[in-house]
Amino acid sequence: MEIRCEVHGRGTSEIPVIKKIMDVSQHANSKLCWNCNAADLDGAGLAANFKSVQDRVATVHIHDLISSYPWVELFGLLNDANFTGWTLLEEGNSTSDPIRVMKYYRLLWERMAAKSG
Repeated sequence: MEIRCEVHGRGTSEIPVIKKIMDVSQHANSKLCWNCNAADLDGAGLAANFKSVQDRVATVHIHDLISSYPWVELFGLLNDANFTGWTLLEEGNSTSDPIRVMKYYRLLWERMAAKSG
């Protein structure tokens, strides 16, 4: 069994806060879900924030691949960390053709993953 803590919510979306929580939670099955928040870019920036917790990241919660979030940089960091977990996509916009949208997102994901490798 694993316990997943999502980098999400007031206070806990801040990487230094979630890092402190994970530093206290030393159990091997205590993992993080990287939530792809704007706060990931605060302070020292995405690379430093991600690297501070990368050994605990087991899932990545992707919200919208068509946004200003630095997806290619994140995929590069995941590749550098030898990430083998899951990436989960949450698309909040309605569509009349969900299969087409899923195929489109898959193509975007594959291209970003290829650029990072």
